[in-house]
Amino acid sequence: MIFFRWVEYPQMHVCIHRTTDNGFFCSKYVGGKKVMGVTRQFKTKEELKDFLLGLPNPPIDFIREMIAGIE
Repeated sequence: MIFFRWVEYPQMHVCIHRTTDNGFFCSKYVGGKKVMGVTRQFKTKEELKDFLLGLPNPPIDFIREMIAGIE
């Protein structure tokens, strides 16, 4: 996995990594600490976008720009 980006929400952060098969792996952090057992994998950028936008109070513009920039 390769670190890709942080997404900041008001109550948490999500760390996104790219996987070797061009998928994505997300971990949740609250208060600067990783929440164990709260990870998700996605095969496509569309699945990732839907997940990120489905979380409470998403940074919509940031997520849309980030997804648009993924090749």
